[in-house]
Amino acid sequence: MSVPVFDSQIPATAARKVEFVSATSHSGGSELHPQGFGVDLAAYRQYVRALDEAGFDYTLNGYSANSADSFVVASASIESPA
Repeated sequence: MSVPVFDSQIPATAARKVEFVSATSHSGGSELHPQGFGVDLAAYRQYVRALDEAGFDYTLNGYSANSADSFVVASASIESPA
């Protein structure tokens, strides 16, 4: 099996910066281990804080007809400074 060869030249049209995007779960679970339909605000805040500390630029809040409104959850997750 041969190793693929890649061109080391970066095209002029390539992005100059990389942005990292994540997705969140309101309930603290995952697709493989769902935790129900409720909102676990403490778990959500902890997850978002970890993403911020890790340097993610954006976080996607999923939504559907049978889940909490993502704008409300995102607004509720903002912690005011003490």
